[in-house]
Amino acid sequence: MSLNANQKRRAVIAGGVLAVALLLLIGRLYQIQILSSEEFRQRARRQYRAVIRELPPRGDIICMDGSNKTLLAASVLRPTLSANPRQIIDREAVADRLARILNMDRGELLLKLSDDTRPDGGPRYYVMLARDLSSEQAGAVRALNVKGLTLRDEPKRVYPQGRLLCTVLGIVGYDEENLQNKGLEGLELYYDDTLRGEPGYRELVVDALGNRLRLPGCKEVSAKKGGNLLLTVNFQIQRIVEEELRAAFRKWKPESATAIVMDPHTGDILAVANLPDFDPGDPGAFSQAARRNRAVTDFYEPGSTFKPLAGCAVLEERLAALGTSFKCFGPVRGRTIGDHVRSGWLTMRDVIVRSSNRGAAWFGVLLDENGMKLRPWVLRFGFGKTTGIDMPGEVAGRVTPAGNWTSHSTTSVPFGQEIATTPLQLIRAFCSIPNGGWLVKPRIVKAVLDDDGNVIREISNGERVRIISPDTARQMQGVLAGVVADPHGTAHRSRLREYDMAGKTGTAQKVVGGRYSHSVHVGYFVGYAPAHDPKICVLVVMNEPKGRYYGGTVAAPTVSKIILRSLKSMGVPEQGAGP
Repeated sequence: MSLNANQKRRAVIAGGVLAVALLLLIGRLYQIQILSSEEFRQRARRQYRAVIRELPPRGDIICMDGSNKTLLAASVLRPTLSANPRQIIDREAVADRLARILNMDRGELLLKLSDDTRPDGGPRYYVMLARDLSSEQAGAVRALNVKGLTLRDEPKRVYPQGRLLCTVLGIVGYDEENLQNKGLEGLELYYDDTLRGEPGYRELVVDALGNRLRLPGCKEVSAKKGGNLLLTVNFQIQRIVEEELRAAFRKWKPESATAIVMDPHTGDILAVANLPDFDPGDPGAFSQAARRNRAVTDFYEPGSTFKPLAGCAVLEERLAALGTSFKCFGPVRGRTIGDHVRSGWLTMRDVIVRSSNRGAAWFGVLLDENGMKLRPWVLRFGFGKTTGIDMPGEVAGRVTPAGNWTSHSTTSVPFGQEIATTPLQLIRAFCSIPNGGWLVKPRIVKAVLDDDGNVIREISNGERVRIISPDTARQMQGVLAGVVADPHGTAHRSRLREYDMAGKTGTAQKVVGGRYSHSVHVGYFVGYAPAHDPKICVLVVMNEPKGRYYGGTVAAPTVSKIILRSLKSMGVPEQGAGP
């Protein structure tokens, strides 16, 4: 039977529609199977494959206590509770029970248990509910026997020695994977790449509810623990320093205080403490100021602790000798300078021992009237630039720029004005005297170790730089011994019977409202012992002490106590310094 024209037309249209539909279907299949095949494979993989991260234990931080290692920071395992929302049947009942066990808000828990879809539309098999559960809480959760709740151990950072060295160790926080494995401050930050380790993972095949299917071909990579830091810190000395600094802090009530103990020959930091401090187990309860490592972040004018360094410059330039007399009364090059010493003429030795400002001002005059040499010597001692120590947040301090240097600078800098230094810069420069003339690079991390105690990487101090001659250093050593031993010395009340000690006091006026204050000060003492064979150099800085403020009063006694107890702990034989 032949088709009429109308039927033919309808047949052609129907065939065309079918052809177009077939072409669209073929195009869609081509897009899915060829052009977008990888995208759909990824979607399918997300539907049936789950990845469980294996957490890397963070490396430990340790120091030595004699021949034994002392743990300062470590990661311990604590129970963590998570849920697979797609496996929780009675979400409201589970939220009720968990709220009572965990002391959490029921509504917050229910919201998490109901969150079963990811933002991209895929199924969600994992939500975090609570971290750091107690053993009792973990036991109560297990007793619920609810399918879809999972307890597993995660690393938590702990500090076994409490506040000891807290401002140096720093703190950790949660990383992009929501794990407590990210250094935020202190050594935890500076050595974060070394400490954090490498995470692992396990790939699982799951059904639509997230139940695990035991199928071959799933990848598994083990986590790798981070490296362990071995510090140069001497544990016994650190404890002594913190005890003595805390006692002085209670007595003088300063705004802040810092103490550093350094090996003068190597630059190794044997102890460092800052107050106020904080509890590293609960850092959020303390201000950021309490967490600051003031040994490297804060800077002050050094006051009279700079006088022996200026004296070394004069000796090196052969502009005067220790027996050369200086006029310590009246103006200095037309400038009136305040001075607690009221003597007429003093030798260079006595200018430093008695701490005369007018006498020290003449050191600057000698240097700058013979070639503008004072500022280069300030820089040579390491001021105005960072020491390069392995601690974050170190600042460079301040040295008056060459373009702003005036005759006022020339007569101010020798007694510690117009420059500002961190405590670490100051003790480093001072150590060039007891160590024979070398500027050392300080360090606090000695090596990176594996768990068996093998050295993965040594942290070098770097090369020492000679800045003064051995003869100049020897002469100034004798002067600094007089600061303590001479009855006129500013630290004679801190003399020890057991060990001969040398050092220098300092009292700096702070600038308030653009002018030097007569009521706000910084008190210093930096000393070393034994004077003839130095084992340690100790600095104590008291920022804005109350009542008294002279360095010989608020800082020197604490340095003496630290030296006495530290040398005894090191087994250094007593060498009586006389009655």
